[in-house]
Amino acid sequence: MQNPADGEPHRPSELQVRTDERWESLRSHFEEIGITLVVNETLEQLADVMQELGEHISGKPAPGLLDMPGIKPEQAGRFYEAAATFFQQAPWKKVGYESAIQVECDRFQSGPWYAVLMGQSGLTMGLALYEDFNLIKRIWAGDFTEEENARMTVATTVLYSDANEMPPADLEAVQQYHWPVARPDAYPMIIHKERGMASRPPLAWELELMEGCLRAIPDFVSRRRQDDPTKEEITVPADSGELKLRLSWVADENA
Repeated sequence: MQNPADGEPHRPSELQVRTDERWESLRSHFEEIGITLVVNETLEQLADVMQELGEHISGKPAPGLLDMPGIKPEQAGRFYEAAATFFQQAPWKKVGYESAIQVECDRFQSGPWYAVLMGQSGLTMGLALYEDFNLIKRIWAGDFTEEENARMTVATTVLYSDANEMPPADLEAVQQYHWPVARPDAYPMIIHKERGMASRPPLAWELELMEGCLRAIPDFVSRRRQDDPTKEEITVPADSGELKLRLSWVADENA
């Protein structure tokens, strides 16, 4: 007020505050000295300043699901429902290490994909959809270093973690839209890993495919032994309607 960026020293013409009945007792006093009291639920200018400050210090925050083209809250909510049910069913307890399920779906042009369940060790739990099974076999065989694995892998992966590891945008959306989470340490974090070290949230079709797999795989592993390579067609609800998946255990000699 004493050294304004422009003009002579002056009091502010307006004071913006959050809703609080205590401000009302001061309203008349502000008006006496020419200051208008404006009550808002959110202080947008302050929020913008804090966001810019945070980005300056820590860099821009990671994008969330709703930042991706075509992904609406309804589709993201369906994914969260499927992910919560998948976690509760814990299908990784029914399979051994170094096993994969081939996933085919005529709705999408690419594929097949190879689903690998994580959680047998009780540490990292989730589901990964890889695009190259030969690469998976070489990873299992220990042919690559961890850095080489990361650079060569192309996959869409769901990992369960606590809220602190979630992209802030996704955590805010969970709270806003009340998407279900199985338990406090089981927030589903989904990313698509591209060749190299780049990663991003999934595209709309990748999210739909993952939702379908999360719904179909628990029943599949309950019915099919890992030594049974028979293909099974399973129809599950998905964002754009019913999704037909063909699942089969991958036999090494046929890979």
